Order: sequence, then C-alpha cells, then structure tokens
Amino acid sequence: MSHAADLIADSLVAPINFASPRMREVETFVVSNFEPEKTTLVVEEQAVPIRDARLLAPAASYQREGFELHHVPVENPRWTDDAWIQSSYLPVLRDLALRITGGAEAVTFPGSWVIRDTAGNGAAPAAAFAHMDRERESCREIIRNNVDEAIRTRYPRFEMINFWRALSPPPHDVPLAICDQRTIAPGDWLVGETREPNMRFQVKHMAAVYNPDNRWYYYSSLSPDELIAFKNHDDDPARLPGCLHGAFRDPTVHGGVPRVSLETRFYVFHES
Repeated sequence: MSHAADLIADSLVAPINFASPRMREVETFVVSNFEPEKTTLVVEEQAVPIRDARLLAPAASYQREGFELHHVPVENPRWTDDAWIQSSYLPVLRDLALRITGGAEAVTFPGSWVIRDTAGNGAAPAAAFAHMDRERESCREIIRNNVDEAIRTRYPRFEMINFWRALSPPPHDVPLAICDQRTIAPGDWLVGETREPNMRFQVKHMAAVYNPDNRWYYYSSLSPDELIAFKNHDDDPARLPGCLHGAFRDPTVHGGVPRVSLETRFYVFHES
C-alpha cells in the first residue's frame, strides 16, 4: 500500500528525480558531477510528498529510519581548508560516528568529503536525483585502497555514515531529501558508475527508480550549526542498506540564498 496519502497532510509535495524505468534495459550508466556531458543516466521527475522530519515523534533515529539530526556547532570554521578539516573537524565527526553506530573504529581520508554549491562557483553541484553514493563492491575496493590492512582484517563488518551540513543559512532553495531505509525495496536499485576527473578507479553508483511506498523526509530550516547523520551503506546484506537521498527544489522557497553544503563520509568498522 502506498504511504503517500497519510503524508500529504503534513508534507510539502515537491519533484524528485528518479532513474527512468527504461534504464533497467541498459547494461550500465554513467553519472558525473564535474563532467555532466558524460552522464548517461536518464531521469524522470515525480511529485513526491516529503515530510518535515522535525515533526516526527519520536525523533528519527539512525538505527531505525537510517538518519538523525545533531546540533554540532563549529567555532571559526574554515570549510575550504583541507588541513583545518583534517585537524579540527574530522576528529569531532569520528567520535560522533562511533557514538551513533556503536562501531569500534571509524576511518576517513581525502576524497571522502565534498562541498556542493547549487549556484556552481567551482564546487560540485547538488546531486539532484535519488541515489546511494556507493555500491557494495566499490565500497570494498575503496576500503582496500585506503584503509590499513590491520583494520580491514580485524573487523568482519563495516558501514558508511554520511554527515551532511548546510553551510549557508536557511531558507534553502535546494534541501536534502532522505528516504526511510525501511521503505526501500531491492527492486528499486539500478547500478551504474561515477566518473570524475579526480577518481583513480571506477566507482559503481546506485540510482533508484520511483517507488510510491518510499517515505521521504527533509529537515526544514537547517542551520549551519546542525548536521544530518545518515546511513549510506552497510556491508552486511542481511541488514538495512542505508538511505536513498537526493537534492530537491523546495517549491515554498522563493529568493533564498543558493544552498552550499558539506558532506563527509566515514567508514565504520564493527566487531560483529
């Protein structure tokens, strides 16, 4: 049964781009942020009820819906300074990643954080379609190339957590929509690949077709002191896979400042 009807009363209805069902007939597809002429993914727009997660009671949980909100203010941030991010910002997120997931070790590395700017300005644009950032084998390849063997061989399971922060003040013209991981079906996925100038090897990418049973959420009026933590991948196929997500244009915002955001991924390793 579709969940759309019971969400419309406390939702905005906005378009989200989904992979066209015709893409099921294609062997693979390409997505590229910085070289859009390489993109072969065909998308179709669907009007979707997107509920304000601030209204949820109890509040959304990383372990249940797959996402949750945290208040994490940062003093004197230097978001475009990689050295500052590594010395001052990442340690805070590492501790938060372990606390949220219950993991034993959390690792990140250059290339795992990116600034996006809906106005362009030399940054990556918003990823304006429903997707998961990484597919299982690509996650394992990334781990093999970037994580010490002692960590890789010690822990039997890993997951990827994404910390998403709006750097610009609200209201945001293009917020982030996140799908409750419990409402995602295996048939929603399509696997292609990401190609960017700075990528050293092929990275498989997961887009999704429209499913009316998906439950979509966003957080209204996110401040730069808040961040969304959401599950981006779980290496254990018996567990919930993580959250589809994607940018959407908020039809209620007119003349807002173009949204600038920072997303930071950690690979979290578990004892079991």
